[in-house]
Amino acid sequence: MTGLYDITEDRSSCGVGFITRKDGLQTHDVLQMGHKALCRVPHRGGMSSTGVGDGAGISVDLSLNFFSKLVGQELKQDEFGVGNFFLPADDEPRQRAKRLIEDKLAEFGFEVLLRRRVPVNNEAIEPRGVHLQLPIRQWVFAAPEGLSGAEVDARLHECLLAMEEAGYTDETLIGFYPLSLSTRLQVLKGRLSSWEIVPYYKDLTDP
Repeated sequence: MTGLYDITEDRSSCGVGFITRKDGLQTHDVLQMGHKALCRVPHRGGMSSTGVGDGAGISVDLSLNFFSKLVGQELKQDEFGVGNFFLPADDEPRQRAKRLIEDKLAEFGFEVLLRRRVPVNNEAIEPRGVHLQLPIRQWVFAAPEGLSGAEVDARLHECLLAMEEAGYTDETLIGFYPLSLSTRLQVLKGRLSSWEIVPYYKDLTDP
């Protein structure tokens, strides 16, 4: 055994990278380094015979500047959150899934500030994979007042569990899937290869 690596424990598993700034500043160069890291693990991702990735993603912290600009007001850490979701393809169940999300957020005291479809750049990915991508719908919301960051996190986790319990037990809501629901981070992913993630999602290329 050398360092942290033990060849007897080797597995053919997904590749994972982790990049951060020790000073905690939110800067776009961290995302650019994240893209470089993703480009270094293509052999860890599956791919179809037509060159379409079987799934890659990225987890990033919530940019205070970016989401403040989106909602038109200054946001502060622990006082807002973001939810990213895959929704059913057909219109009727998709609308019910939206209502489920909205109802649960309201039930747990979260005020919706913005609803949007996360913008993408189809020219950045394999053309044969464009029609396979599932659009990500995003909710930006304010946290209840008077709660600590830990209390907000706990309530949001309960909200997520309630959404999953309602959505996953309804066979007519096939395709409903929460990617992330958090005051700290968001997850973006798709039927993509690792090097396609950052160029595909326009939010991630916005300096």
